[in-house]
Amino acid sequence: FLHTTHKEYLTLLYASLSYSFACFLHTCYMLLATSKSILLFHMLLAYIHMLLAYTHMLLAYTHMLPAYIHMLPAYDSASCIYSTCFFHIHILLACNREYWILTSLVLSIMRLAYEPSMQIRKRITYPLLSYHLCSVCFLYVYPYKRITNLTLSL
Repeated sequence: FLHTTHKEYLTLLYASLSYSFACFLHTCYMLLATSKSILLFHMLLAYIHMLLAYTHMLLAYTHMLPAYIHMLPAYDSASCIYSTCFFHIHILLACNREYWILTSLVLSIMRLAYEPSMQIRKRITYPLLSYHLCSVCFLYVYPYKRITNLTLSL
C-alpha cells in the first residue's frame, strides 16, 4: 500500500460516489423489473456497486491506495465521469427493456468512439461494451428464443 495524494483522495471519493449512484439506480431499476431474472440481475449489480463504493470510501478515508492503481495513470476522475454520465443516467430514462438495451449499446459505442485514452479503453470501455452485449443476450435474445421455441413446440 502507498499513501494517497490529494488528487487520488478526491478521485477515490468521486469513484465511491459514482458507484453509490450506480447502486441506487440499479436498486430503482429493480422496481421496474418485469421478471425474476431481471430482478436478480439488477440485485447482483446493485450489490457489486455497493461493495465497490464501500471499498473506495474505505481506501479514501484510510488514506491508503493499492499499489496497482499507481501503475495505471488512466485511473483518474475523468474515467469516473464517463462511467457515471454514459452508463448510469440512461437507467433513469428507461421505460422498458428494449429502450434500456438500445441506449446501453448506443452509449457504449459512443464512449468507444470518443474515449481518447487507450488505457481507459482497455480497462473500462471494452469490458463495459462486453457487459452491455451480454445484457442484450441475457435480457432480450435468450427470452425471445425461449418464447419462439415454446411457440414452435405448440
